[in-house]
Amino acid sequence: MSLMTTGHRVSTGGDPRGFTEFTALRDELDKLHHPARPDVDWLRIEQLCLALFRRNGVELHTAVDFTLARARVAGLAGLCEGVELIAALVIQQWAVFWPRPTHARVALLAGLCERLQQVWRMIRVDYGDLALLYRADRGMETICDALRTLELNHLCKLDILRQTIHDTALRLEHTDDSSIRADSPPLPGGSNHLSAISSMTEWESEPLIYIAETKNQAHPRIHVAELTPPRWKAWQGFAAGIFITALTVAGCMLIQRHSAETLDQTLLATTQPLPAALPSRRINVLEQHHSPAERAQAKPAVIQATGARLEQLAGLPPLWAHRHGDGLLAQVRQLWPYSERIERLSADWRRQRLANATPEEELANFFLARTRLEQLGQQLNQLEQSKGRYMTVSALKTAVFSIQQPLHRALPLEELLRQYHEQIQTGEEPSPVLRQQIERRFSQLLNRFALMTDLE
Repeated sequence: MSLMTTGHRVSTGGDPRGFTEFTALRDELDKLHHPARPDVDWLRIEQLCLALFRRNGVELHTAVDFTLARARVAGLAGLCEGVELIAALVIQQWAVFWPRPTHARVALLAGLCERLQQVWRMIRVDYGDLALLYRADRGMETICDALRTLELNHLCKLDILRQTIHDTALRLEHTDDSSIRADSPPLPGGSNHLSAISSMTEWESEPLIYIAETKNQAHPRIHVAELTPPRWKAWQGFAAGIFITALTVAGCMLIQRHSAETLDQTLLATTQPLPAALPSRRINVLEQHHSPAERAQAKPAVIQATGARLEQLAGLPPLWAHRHGDGLLAQVRQLWPYSERIERLSADWRRQRLANATPEEELANFFLARTRLEQLGQQLNQLEQSKGRYMTVSALKTAVFSIQQPLHRALPLEELLRQYHEQIQTGEEPSPVLRQQIERRFSQLLNRFALMTDLE
């Protein structure tokens, strides 16, 4: 396998969703979430990614799919190729590659990490693959360092996979066994082509070699070099490429006129962080950097917007946070009903609400005490009406104790509020412990009420 000096150079790409290859790629990858679990054609996925690289350029979405496909097809060697390709994008092209939103990039990298951990369990490696393991480790470390600089590494979770690869290399250095991992069915470990990112498929006889340019340029590029085919095939492919590209661009323009928002933009708009009031320190900075005239100019609009927000907050129902969370889960469950990640999110959400809700047995404490008090009152009335009958002090103590028990298990929220108010009225500093108890009881009661309304 030789590295050719001539070939087709591809730059960093843009949005690939207008290309037919991207649609075919999505259809093939959707099989991963299909309930029937059909076989996924990883070789076809790899070819579709290569086609997108040629026509559109290299961007993160297709690079992630290419990495997963190469790891499936070529094992550890393919994993190295994909990791190095993504490392080149993250290090050299972070400011320009698609997708531009940071949350979309984080979601792609986190999803890749989860998928690669599944693939890793099927890869067989031995002592001869140490060079590939170190290569993959260096690529992962490069990506993690860049994400750590951007304060995104903890969200992408790539450190987990990188540590696994690093530990595997260390164990291989100190073992005499021929293989350290052999799950069924195993994927190949490595090979000797360590100098370039390459691919060979059953549809093409020529290998493709991907080169990430590392020259000192303002905007480095990632190249694709391929063996020169016969001239008549090149002209034929060039003409067909122009024709298909023209049709694709025309179709995309028509579609974009009728679609102002993309699916991800519409859904991600519902998950934006809630705005928070500025801290006093930040307000002091604003006062120092803006003159009284500027503050006076901004005053009417800010006061009007503040009043509108206060009215909105006053109208929020007590269960707004719970209903908002249920709504977010409902929308993703409707779009992707068979997603395992969504099922885990839903289970975690319900488990969290159950853990923070008031225990059901505590709900009966007041009712139990009142019932026992009524029974004691009825018993005393009967003794008063019946001459010659009486109640011993021991029996009375037992009855009173049974009434006090449920009341002592958990003080009612009203009693906690009374104690807090009494401390304020007497000039004492309210107890932080009592304040925490009140806040916790409020939260527990709201969570329990929300769980009850779910059953309606």
